[in-house]
Amino acid sequence: WTFVDSSYQFPDTTNPFPYKDSISFTNLASNKTNQTFIGVKLGDVNYDWNPLLARGNAIENLQLIMDDGQWTTNNEQIKIPISVKNFKGLTALQYTLHFDNSNYEFVTLEGFKNLQGFEYNARQANKTGNISFLWADAKGDEKTLEDGTEIFTLVFKARKLGTSNMKLGLALTNDITEIETWDKNYLQHPIILTKREKPIVNTAVSSEQWSVNPNPTSGEITVNMQCKLNKSITINLTNAGGKTLYQQVFVTIIGNNVFKINLKKQHTLIAGVYYLKAIGLNDVDVKKIVVKQ
Repeated sequence: WTFVDSSYQFPDTTNPFPYKDSISFTNLASNKTNQTFIGVKLGDVNYDWNPLLARGNAIENLQLIMDDGQWTTNNEQIKIPISVKNFKGLTALQYTLHFDNSNYEFVTLEGFKNLQGFEYNARQANKTGNISFLWADAKGDEKTLEDGTEIFTLVFKARKLGTSNMKLGLALTNDITEIETWDKNYLQHPIILTKREKPIVNTAVSSEQWSVNPNPTSGEITVNMQCKLNKSITINLTNAGGKTLYQQVFVTIIGNNVFKINLKKQHTLIAGVYYLKAIGLNDVDVKKIVVKQ
């Protein structure tokens, strides 16, 4: 928000910068009335700007890359180093990391390095399975890290013996802090979580396809998706006017993928017809979604 002297007359209404954002008095000896300002919201006033489509240049995903964990047989612990890719000219980021808290217990984060000011909140981690992360440069300066730079190591402990071969279920969510990162030009980039491996074609999957259930829905849906490659897919929900109401990036693996999505997480949806698209899927089609109260 910014505030403009309400009596100010803009010389050129099509180019309002600079503007008068203060009122000054000299030798003030009595009360002054009607000295008012008009509040002006800058930026995305009606929330219809899509940072992924707004510019011609391609927007790179910030990748958080998981190395294979090293299990220890004496205490059933796993340590997972997290490194980054495309960490270029960034000034802030945040996300929530989810894990399977029914089988694993979060222990700590080790080896914070190369990213000063990085913070996490894990007070409720073992109750909810969610850990929130936040980083912003204290001076607002941009930060660039070389691809492969390690920023920390996740440490988990199995709740009981014999679970060391089970999946941790690590995933990025918006449950506590929204998944977003910003660069020096105030442009938002998606964040994806992936493994350190090369994508390969799975010949067992002849075509990429997806389905959504239930439909009609009260807001929560399950997306089943068949993919030929490990890739990132953007799920995008729009209304009849084309306004984006929900958007999230998911990382898929070769074969079948299942995602649970709450379409009302980012916006309150009234009953009606909406359109869901899986951007990045081959031969993508738009699915009509009926939302009920």
